[in-house]
Amino acid sequence: MCARLTRAPRENTRGRVKVYLVRASLTVDAPADAARAARHLSLRGRQVARSVGTALARHGDAVDAIYTSPEVAAVQTAELFADRTDHLGEVRVLHGVTAGLAPRAVADAVLAGGASVMVVGEEPWLAAFGAFLVGSPAFPPGRPAQVSLVEDGRPAWALNPETLVFATLTVS
Repeated sequence: MCARLTRAPRENTRGRVKVYLVRASLTVDAPADAARAARHLSLRGRQVARSVGTALARHGDAVDAIYTSPEVAAVQTAELFADRTDHLGEVRVLHGVTAGLAPRAVADAVLAGGASVMVVGEEPWLAAFGAFLVGSPAFPPGRPAQVSLVEDGRPAWALNPETLVFATLTVS
């Protein structure tokens, strides 16, 4: 299922920008009544995040800024990506990167972060943000620890966290 927008997004007027959308990695199993926001990464989730971060670094991708939702797993994933990609800047929590809030609420802050930025969060918010960035009513949701690149307002590629293979990202 793809996330949908009810309004067309504004055109990106900030020039060339790469936005890496990263879904938080795998979390520990928790009781059904446990808050999703408080779940931390499992051992497997940490391993996958490290592997994907290393693959991203080997691909030659570096970012000017990393933003994350306040959810524990997202913050941990962002920190692991920062470490693997040698990002020396601060990992910044943006409280608008969370379910129930409109992507346009954080778009200006994210796009002002530099020519290459990373946003780490959860679905369905990430897919809604991707749809906003590409001006489409839908965007494919990511798997845990998946990276999807939107470059200059167009879908570019996705990095599969299980196979570490880059594939063309298509949006319908």
